This record gives sequence, structure tokens and C-alpha cells, in this order.
Amino acid sequence: MRRAIFIASLVAVLLGAVTALAAVLPQQHGRVDLLTQADGQWEGPGEAQGGSATGESVAGLGDIFHDGLSAMAIGAPEADPGNRQSAGSVYIVVGQTGRSRVDLTALIGRGYRIDGANAGDELGFSLAPLTLPNRDPGLAVGAPYANPDGRSSAGAVYIVDLRKLRSNIDLSITPLSHAIVGVITGPEACAQSGYALAAVPQAGGKGDNLLIGSPGADPHGCPADTAAGPVDGNTGAAYLVPGGDLEKRIDLAAPPAGVVGFEGSAPGDRAGTAVAGVGPRTYAIGAPGASPDGRDAAGEVYLAGEVTATIDGSDPGDAFGSALATINGFQAGAGEQLVVGAPGVLNASGAVYLLAVHGAPRTEVLAGAAPGDEAGYSLAAAGDVNGEGRPALIVGAPFTNALGRLDNGAAYVIYGGSGSVALEHLGSRGYVIYGARDSDEAGTAVTGIADENGEGHPGVLIGAPFAQNTFGSTPTVGGAVYAVWGFGSRRR
Repeated sequence: MRRAIFIASLVAVLLGAVTALAAVLPQQHGRVDLLTQADGQWEGPGEAQGGSATGESVAGLGDIFHDGLSAMAIGAPEADPGNRQSAGSVYIVVGQTGRSRVDLTALIGRGYRIDGANAGDELGFSLAPLTLPNRDPGLAVGAPYANPDGRSSAGAVYIVDLRKLRSNIDLSITPLSHAIVGVITGPEACAQSGYALAAVPQAGGKGDNLLIGSPGADPHGCPADTAAGPVDGNTGAAYLVPGGDLEKRIDLAAPPAGVVGFEGSAPGDRAGTAVAGVGPRTYAIGAPGASPDGRDAAGEVYLAGEVTATIDGSDPGDAFGSALATINGFQAGAGEQLVVGAPGVLNASGAVYLLAVHGAPRTEVLAGAAPGDEAGYSLAAAGDVNGEGRPALIVGAPFTNALGRLDNGAAYVIYGGSGSVALEHLGSRGYVIYGARDSDEAGTAVTGIADENGEGHPGVLIGAPFAQNTFGSTPTVGGAVYAVWGFGSRRR
């Protein structure tokens, strides 16, 4: 579970389910304060057991509602639907044409909710949009602490056909339904299958395969409890499930012939904490707990498939491989690159590495701005947010202290181009988004979204799972997702 937080006083009262925001944004450089300058805000329920962690995961979904706007999926893995503590919920919500605040507990006519089956499942801990074999838009939803067939925390992944989603779904009642077309369950107790997810496009446009991270998987089962604490276990693994098998019920303990497993090297590696596809036939698997050459928790990234390699973290505690993403055309002259987060680098300032998988190894390092920021905790590619013809890179640093706030968090939006760039001094190469209040941890999750507001420009979404709201009668730590719209020379 995540670190403990404290609750700061709320500085703005939210009125109604949707309230206009007064900000005039976006801007091309400098900083964005989510307290006053967000273009959109979706706020989750505060729960009796300490909040819903809304914004722990977030994903852009495209125009699934055929309204000219990109929809989004928002994970709230600590939500308590039906009083099932931390069963988790996922919200599938429409985009907004105007700047607004949305209460996710009052979504009637504005989207749907999928609720976890059992207490402790943490449905929505991870999300991955994908294309199903029938070409329908889909969504893979991770519940890494689910207990399928009595296997404690083996984990589960649900496959949603978004074209068929017409109502809220309670997985405690309908684990398979018209819209829930597949369920994949973890192979053994403690496997935590669904902790990380990534869609991998198949060659020829035949839909996507799915890469599932299971960082707790281990041939010897769960860690052993000792007087000194848990030992062994957590070697970790990842599983590649072919697209043709996604619309089935699959048990990874006895998978179909087409499922491929990749195992970590040693206990404690936590391989599968992060996963990504690099092209259709190379798979990246992050193992931030690995200790290459005795460097404790320096971390590793394993490449498997068409390209096979192991890339090691530099120093003890780097946690190299905690987050992974791919981006194509970000740097001048570069094709697809693997982006690796190492939030423990330099007293937890964090760092991000851009790797050319099919060429020279490390091509650029982006260092975090200050100790404790944990830059590289989350990563995502975005579209051409500034209208200059290259994709942008989003780097989350959720433990940043900025604007006089503690752990309000940050997300850096870095424009593609030539030459090196530093997170501390982005200048003309981007801007930084700061969390609204103490302990929001904005940047825990980040993603790009194609066109959330209908103006034809991709934007960015930032998850802040400990943000406060007062759609109810008292302030609660319900968590939130914020949007910052795309812009550029074509917009205004």
C-alpha cells in the first residue's frame, strides 16, 4: 500500500455535480497550478476507510460515445462499492466541452461505473486501452489483489468491450456479462496479476495482445513470514495473452497454448511492476527490486521477444524499471524509444531514461528537480500537444513539494524536439503542472488523451489519488483526475 498521508484544509468549496472553472489555459511554457488553472477536474468519492484513491490510474479511450470527444477511464482502487472495502471502482466518463468539475458519484447520463467483486480486490489499480479482435474498442482493468478460486492476491484482469457498455456493472453479481467479455486470473497466491497492463499491437492491424504484469508471482509461492519480516517470494513475472484469447475466461495457472510467460530472475525482483510493448514483437518488463551485481534494488528492465537484453540500474535504490512507456518520434532522428523511470535516483530526485532499443542503449537522461520528488514514478506518451509536429512525454513526480505545498506532486509535459532537456529548466521545451494542495500526490498517474474537449488537440490527464473534495457535506480525500487541454498554433 502507498505511504501514509495527512489531510490539509480545503481551500475551495465545490458546488453541485458540475461547476465551471475560471481558468484561462493552456499556456505553452512555465507552470500550471491545478488549484486555479485546471481545464477539467473529475473528483471521486471519499470513503469511510480513508478515501477511494481516485486517479491511481487513468487512461484515454477515444471517442467511444460518438459525441466528438475523447472519453476516459478513471481507476479508484480503494473505493468501497456496496460497502465492500477497497473492492475498487472504474469510471468510464465522457469528455467535457467546457472547463468544469465533475462529481463521479453523480454520473447519471455522463458515463458508467464498474465495481469490484469483493473487498480488497482493488479493481482499477491498472488500466490499459486496447483494440479487441472484432475491432471494438476495449479496456483491460486490473484487480491485482483479487482472490480467484481462493488464491489470495493472485489477481485478476477483466476485459471490457466498450462498444457494448450500456449500464453500470457490479462484478459481484455479473463477473461475465454482455460488456465484460473476458476474465484472466492469476496463477498462484500472491501473484498480483494485473498490477501492470500494456496493450501490444499485433502486426497487420489484427487487434492487440495484452501484457500482464504479476510482480508477486514466484515459483515458491508467497513470501515466507519470519521474525525479521517476509523473505523470498516476489520474483515476479509477466504474461503475454494473444488478442484472440482475450474474450475468454483464462486461468494463468493452466493457460492456453498461446500464452507466453516471462519470469523474473531472483526473489525480490518484482518483475512485472511495469510492462510495455516496444513494437509488436519486443516486450519490456520492469523489475525495480532487482539487485544486479549486488546493487540492492538498483532495478532492471528485461527485453524479451524479438530483442532480448537486460538493462541494469546504476546504483543501489535507483528502482530502475518502476515505470515504462514507449514514444515514437520524440527526439529528432529517433524512431520508437523505450522510456524507463527510476524514481530512486539521486536521493529520490528520480530520473527518466530514453533508450533506443534497436540501436545504441541509453540516449538521454532526464534528472528530477529535487531530492524526494521521485520523478519517473509514472510515464506516458502524449500527442502533439503544442502543434509543432512531435509527440510529448509526460513525467510524473508525485512527491514534489512546490508552491509552498508538501507532496502536492507534479507532472512535466516535455515537447519533442532535438537537443537535451532538463526537468528543472524546461524553458521552451514544455511546462510543469503542480498539484493543488498538500498531499494530493498529483502525477501518481499520467496519460495523454486524444481530444477531450472537442477542439481537435490532444491533451494530458493527471491523477492525484489523495486530492480533497467537498461535493458532500465535509471535505474528503476522494482523489481526482485533472485535464490540461492541448493547444498550439492551430487553436486560437
